[in-house]
Amino acid sequence: PLKQSYLSCQDVVDLTALTAWPQYTTYYVNDTGETRTVSECTKDEESPYTISEDEGQCTVFLDFTTHQAVPRSALIYTNRSGATIQARGCDTSTKTAALPLTESTTACSIRHDFEGGKSYQLSMWTYVRDGVTYQASPCAATDTTYPHETVYTNSAGGYVCEPITNLTNKTVTLQSRKQITVGGTSSFITDCTPDTTSQAIIATAEGCQDPSKWTHDIQAGISYGQERFYYTKAN
Repeated sequence: PLKQSYLSCQDVVDLTALTAWPQYTTYYVNDTGETRTVSECTKDEESPYTISEDEGQCTVFLDFTTHQAVPRSALIYTNRSGATIQARGCDTSTKTAALPLTESTTACSIRHDFEGGKSYQLSMWTYVRDGVTYQASPCAATDTTYPHETVYTNSAGGYVCEPITNLTNKTVTLQSRKQITVGGTSSFITDCTPDTTSQAIIATAEGCQDPSKWTHDIQAGISYGQERFYYTKAN
C-alpha cells in the first residue's frame, strides 16, 4: 500500500489568499523493510491552513515624521501538528489603524542648563490604544526655553538671601538665586549662592553726631565719637 509522509516537505504558502497547505510524499515499504519514495512533494489540497494576523509577536512602529503609532502584525497559521508557524514577519497591520502620537509636557519636568543660562521645557510623545495611554518616547528637550534671571531682591525691595557680612575684614558678600518665569509665574531654581567677589563695608560718622550718645571717659577727659557701617545694596 502507498502511504503519505509530511515530514520532508515544506508547506506551500499563499500570502495573497492567506492560505497555506501542507505537502507530502508518497512511499511504500517493501518486503525487506526498505522505504521507497514514489513521488515528489505534493500539495495537500484537502487540508488548507488559514493564515491570520498576530499583533502579539510585533511591536508598534513609531513614526515621528508623521506623528503616528503604527500597529504591526505577523502572519501565522497552525499546522497539522498543532505548531504555530510564522508565514511572514512583522509588517503594518491591516486590522488596526494607525494611532496619532500626541506631545505632552504634563509628565515631564524642566531641565536646567546653568552653564548655558537657560532652562528647557521637556515633553514626551504618547498614544492611546484601547483606552490605555502608552509612552512612545522619553522626556526630551523642546524648543521652548526659559532664560535664567539672577535675583538679589524681591518685589518689596528686601533681599531674597541674607548677605554674608565680615566685620573683621570689613567686607560683605551678597547672595542671589536663579529664577525662571513660566506662564507668567516666577520660581526659584537654585538655593542662595554667594557672589564670587565681595564688596567693602564703608564706615561713616554721618548720623552719629549726637554727643549724648557718644562714650565719655570723664576720668581720662576723653569722649569717643561714633560711626556706622554700610554697603551698597544691589538693585
